[in-house]
Amino acid sequence: MWEVALKLRKEGLDEYATKFVEKKIDGSVFLFDITDEVLLTEIGIKKIHLSKFRRLVDDLKRKCLFKWESQVIEMATFIPICQLQVENINTTCDMSDEDERLIVQIEQLKEQKQFMEERFRNEISHFQTKLDLAHDMIEQAKKD
Repeated sequence: MWEVALKLRKEGLDEYATKFVEKKIDGSVFLFDITDEVLLTEIGIKKIHLSKFRRLVDDLKRKCLFKWESQVIEMATFIPICQLQVENINTTCDMSDEDERLIVQIEQLKEQKQFMEERFRNEISHFQTKLDLAHDMIEQAKKD
């Protein structure tokens, strides 16, 4: 709620900030649920300010989408692409039984997660062995 009120104040729409707090309108409601009719009738927005509200909402949606896409891209680049075998997910189930299809996908994703966890454990073990060997070599060199 307060984030909406603060944003409205920053945009020079102070006169509406209190109404948004009173109505308990938070950021997600502000961005995705409020219609022009609600703004005009329940919040009391003047028609002259309606286009400014629309621009504000559109701008915030673009910023949120960009931030979300950046986070998804960052997460996706962490996982080696060759391991993202999404195309192997079984989609041959009867699509009329959406729940069954989703259960199958969840099980396949769990298996893939276990595979990735095992792979990472093996890589960590491999690097730990190399690190231990390097440490032993350094200790031996100090003694000599």
